[in-house]
Order: sequence, then structure tokens, then C-alpha cells
Amino acid sequence: MRDEPARTIEAVLFDVGAVLIGPSAAAVQDIFRETAHTFVRSGHAARAFALADRDADRAGLVLTDVRSWARHWSQALRVDESVGWAVHQRILEDPALTSRVWSEVNPDAADAMSRLREVKVPVGLVSQSDGHVDVRLARAGLAHLVDVVVDSGRVPWDKPNPAIYRHAATLIGVPLSRCAFLGDVLTDVRGAVRAGCAHAFLYDPHEVCPDSEVPRATSLNAFVDVVLGGVPGRLPGRRGNLLAG
Repeated sequence: MRDEPARTIEAVLFDVGAVLIGPSAAAVQDIFRETAHTFVRSGHAARAFALADRDADRAGLVLTDVRSWARHWSQALRVDESVGWAVHQRILEDPALTSRVWSEVNPDAADAMSRLREVKVPVGLVSQSDGHVDVRLARAGLAHLVDVVVDSGRVPWDKPNPAIYRHAATLIGVPLSRCAFLGDVLTDVRGAVRAGCAHAFLYDPHEVCPDSEVPRATSLNAFVDVVLGGVPGRLPGRRGNLLAG
């Protein structure tokens, strides 16, 4: 029997927020109504986090600068900045509200992760979170599909510090150079590259980053197709680096 060739990619690291579990547009709408009696359109709520991350990156902000990030979020939601900041503060300070917002399970998540497990590709998570990402994973029905969870609330590093990616790779037992990473924020993807990850991709389902210098995927299963093929580098697609699914 001929041995199968070794894959270029031997393990996968996912971000969690906005990749596996996204913001609920309905929850965002409800919280704005409850907090500020303000109406937010569903379409704006669905895209606002991705747009805010993109615009904050373009402005050179770090995501821990929450007040500045909230300004971009407010602009994407088309609400007054003071209103957006008040709501964002409330979400940040209340774990129950945080879980309520970050509750929309990606419909492709279980299938994509199961495909990796079926061929024994380890799955790790690297999340900028509050120490409770494991609870949200269990609630989403995804915990059994994960081998390693690194939550910034429980380790000494935040993303995009290269140490957090290296720590995840160490726990999973695969060199970071042979791991793929999928994140929704360019700053975090660049952090993975600086850490030594040669196969870092941007998850861009809303296609808000057409000029990204890193390869993008619009669906989890499209990303997994690349992982299972072991093909690094630029992807074929409409814009040269876009993998649609």
C-alpha cells in the first residue's frame, strides 16, 4: 500500500468570535432598543462588527482601544457615537449580554470542523475572549469538535501577540509553521504570520476587505477544502486572493 503524502498543513487554528460564533443581529437590535430606545437595521447590525474591525485596522488602532473601536462600530450601525459607546460598554461589562450578542453559530461550523476531525487534523481555537469561550462553545454544540482552546482571558497574552499563537501550536503538538489559522481581523491574521504561521487566512464572509494582503475565505468549508488539499499561498478567485464557498 502506498503511503499518503504528508500534508503541508497538519493542524488548524480558528478564531472563535465572528468565525465559529458570530454576533446575533437580532440581539444587537434588541439591546439598542432596551438601552437607548434606538432602532438599528438588521443588515447594518449583521455587518457592523466586520466593518468596524476593518476600519479600526485601517486607522492603525489596536482592538483593545475599545472606545475608538466603538466609534467605528457606531458609524457602521449608523447611530450616534455616544449611543453606540453606551451600548458597547453595557455589552462589555455584562457577561450575560456578551453571550447574548455572541450567540449566532456559523451554520457551516460543525460540518467544517467535523471534516477535519474525520481525517485526524487537530483543531485548536485562539480566541480574544473573557475567559468564558469554553462555555459558549458548549452552548453552541461545538466543544466536542475541538482539541485545544486558548482563551486570552486565561493566558498572559492577547492577540495579536505572537506568543498566543505559538502557545496554541505547542498545546496541539504541531509546529506553527505547519498550522493554518483562520481569523476575521487582519491585525490578528498578521499576528499569526509574525508568529511563524505560513498559512494564515482572513475570514471575510461579508467581503469587506477586498484589498487584503492575505488570502481570504468567504466560507468555512471553502477554507477547509484548502486545508485538506494542503495548498498554501494565494488562492484562485475573483480578486486573486478570494476563495468563495
